[in-house]
Amino acid sequence: MSDELLKRFAARLRRQRAARGWTQEEAAERTGLSVDSIRRMESGRMAPSLISLHKLATGYATDLALLAGADVTNLQSHQLAQLVEFAATLRADELAALLRVAEAIFGHR
Repeated sequence: MSDELLKRFAARLRRQRAARGWTQEEAAERTGLSVDSIRRMESGRMAPSLISLHKLATGYATDLALLAGADVTNLQSHQLAQLVEFAATLRADELAALLRVAEAIFGHR
């Protein structure tokens, strides 16, 4: 993994954890990874293995492609439709919370 790619992944991982309000210890517990691994990945000192990426995506309840840095503008239309259907089931306060998490993860666009 290139240094720049590793830095971007580290920043994305930190944003994912912060958006959930988790400590590194909580992230480790939820993913089954060690605290040291979480720290090293978040600091850009360690590239995740495929198994670690899977554990992170599962523990963070997010899509592996998004966690790895896929451009959300390239999502297939059925995935976008699923997102809209899901959002339609939420109460106003839940939708507001979802938007805050999305902004924390992806930034303002």
